[in-house]
Amino acid sequence: MNFRKEDIQKISEFLGVDCENYQDLHIWKIIDKNLKNQIFLTISESDKKFETIENIVNIQTSQGFFEIHNCNNYSIFPPDEIFFVSENGGTISCLIVGKNATCSLFANIDTNILDQDITDLPQPVLLAAMQLSLIRNMQ
Repeated sequence: MNFRKEDIQKISEFLGVDCENYQDLHIWKIIDKNLKNQIFLTISESDKKFETIENIVNIQTSQGFFEIHNCNNYSIFPPDEIFFVSENGGTISCLIVGKNATCSLFANIDTNILDQDITDLPQPVLLAAMQLSLIRNMQ
């Protein structure tokens, strides 16, 4: 997937934040004034030097950095979240960014759990299965 100008604009409009563009790098500063919280969302597009690494989506928070490589899809879930997805070889990773400066990361989740009856899943995988099933249902 290549992030087109329209994708970057769509993300900016949804977040309600202007994007700083630097060639193949796009940065948003997302602030929640009520919670006094802020994060930086960065999308780095494909780099010709690294053929195996494509789009990198990075979140910088006060708690640390969260990042996925080879982002091959994204979905906007109104009213307040964007899911950035990397699905490769039977695993899926997802970085979820909220308008209110929140983020969640699910990494290296076996895609087989997304096809299971939720009542058959063990408790530790329920949250990932529920969140990531949303992506499958929207695609």
